[in-house]
Amino acid sequence: MDVFLDSNVSYTDPFMKEVIFNRLLLELSEHEHINLFVSEVVRDEMINNFRQQLVKQYETIKTSEKKIVKLLHHKEDKPIEYNRTVEDYVEQLDRYLQELEDYQVIEVVPYPHDLLPELVKRSISRSKPFSDNKQEFRDAIIWLSYVEFAKKHNLEKCYLITANSNDFLQNGKLHPDLAKDSTAFTVFKDAQTFINQSEEVKKLQKTLEVEKWADAKQITKNPGQILELIEKQQFETVYDACDSFFTNHGDSMSVKFDTYDTVWLELYGIEFKEINNVEVEVVLDHVIVTGYLTVEAMFEVKDRNPMYEPGDEEYFELGSDEKTLSINFSLTIDQDMEIEDLDINEIEVD
Repeated sequence: MDVFLDSNVSYTDPFMKEVIFNRLLLELSEHEHINLFVSEVVRDEMINNFRQQLVKQYETIKTSEKKIVKLLHHKEDKPIEYNRTVEDYVEQLDRYLQELEDYQVIEVVPYPHDLLPELVKRSISRSKPFSDNKQEFRDAIIWLSYVEFAKKHNLEKCYLITANSNDFLQNGKLHPDLAKDSTAFTVFKDAQTFINQSEEVKKLQKTLEVEKWADAKQITKNPGQILELIEKQQFETVYDACDSFFTNHGDSMSVKFDTYDTVWLELYGIEFKEINNVEVEVVLDHVIVTGYLTVEAMFEVKDRNPMYEPGDEEYFELGSDEKTLSINFSLTIDQDMEIEDLDINEIEVD
């Protein structure tokens, strides 16, 4: 199987080690079950995205550091010592990607240098992947690079994994503009969807012992056992994810109090309720469980003091409220019923 990646697949997981299904992609390639390709543009974007995220976080630290220094008697006593620069970490990712290439885990697809006339033509006519609202030169370069590579190497069944799948699809199928270039590609929105839905992946050699164990456990018929395992073994992981959710979305969430200005929601407890839509896949020797975890989240509602001045209480406590959250998760589990890894894919208010 020939799998082509867009850079947004690894935006929050630049080394492709944190997300279960990204790691599986690399492992499938290491075992030569798939061929994994990234465009030269994608590789450059992976590094640049990583750099931008690091710069943003470093700036946050520096802003906080300046506030601390203002409080100090000796202003030269800086509280933070930097052991690594942004470029140190960027070089680390660059070396890592080079190692993946050297060990033939990934293959970098160069983009033809004679693409400009075609890009300009498509931009003017708004042919996909261009549109009326945006001009996606990088998408066009990546797409045409992959198309030419597939034709050159006579690849007939290819898979493109991109978070921008809607830019490539129409009514769930490859957009007609793109189908004129090649009909060899099937588009998936992420590594999880590819691994769960690709018939070719389902047919891969699996460890028979692991497959029998998974069947015997009948996890899909007894989701309560997964609920219990997550609560006992990964409570803090779920709690932290819910806490981050309220921190990032609290100002746009409706609460049962009338508020004056900016609302601050402070999580203080969660209660595990149930698990639904459980699915189990065995890929190589990994048992992967996906589903939706429902939790009841309790939080304090605080409203910003409109008369706030330094030294005053910045927020008034209005009271408590609660929301039901639906958490889309993926996890891997071993035969001792120990959760190896847990990914929180998405959280929504139910």
